[in-house]
Amino acid sequence: MARIMTRRKAIPKAIELLQCLPQTEEVVEVIQALKKYSSTPLDRWDAASVYEALDEWTESHNGIPPKIKECDSHKELPSHMVFEKLFGKTAREFLNDYYGEMEYVRIGRHGTRCVDDQYDFLEIFKNEFERIQPATSKIYDACRNPETPSWGTIARRCKVSSWSELVTLSGVEANCIRRRYDTYNIRNKLSVSQKTNLETDLTVHEQQEEKERFEALLIKTHDLTLQAENRKKAEKVVSKHTLRIGRK
Repeated sequence: MARIMTRRKAIPKAIELLQCLPQTEEVVEVIQALKKYSSTPLDRWDAASVYEALDEWTESHNGIPPKIKECDSHKELPSHMVFEKLFGKTAREFLNDYYGEMEYVRIGRHGTRCVDDQYDFLEIFKNEFERIQPATSKIYDACRNPETPSWGTIARRCKVSSWSELVTLSGVEANCIRRRYDTYNIRNKLSVSQKTNLETDLTVHEQQEEKERFEALLIKTHDLTLQAENRKKAEKVVSKHTLRIGRK
């Protein structure tokens, strides 16, 4: 099953790419800023990070969603207080709404189709697939709306075990367009890592300034990681060319 690049992994990945570039003043400044954000405790939550944490847990536990006691005892999961503050629901209410009680109906040769009382998982998958046009499950999870379930959660609810089975079941056609996964995913995950300051003493003005600083850092990081990727590709081309010459 494909693994999702989380925010905790996105920042080190960005730093790794930037370290391939000449260490100019700008590059060093961006790396230091990223390290600062990397060391900031993830003790504040927003809606996007809640959905991501739940999906990541489900993916890493063979499709089994977290229990309420696990939300309160594992720091990588939102506690019951987070659900109440962000969504106005108890942890039990939110988890029941998100994962739902399933009803299953048959749809011909494609097998079992999953329908939920709150929303139709397959319809969500179809809509996101058409919007993203992903070539792989990894790209789907990187680019999907963070408020929608991961492909693994949808597949589990629809009683299929692989990406190809889910694509067939939903009736969508796989698109051969491949995206710049690493760069997009870094930008996508960093963009939601600046969490809502629910438990902070910052004023509204200070929060806005912090947001603007982070957005400026995000733009620099994206531009520089593109440069780093291009540099690595160029080095590979030169290496292959040199190898061919050596063989002659």
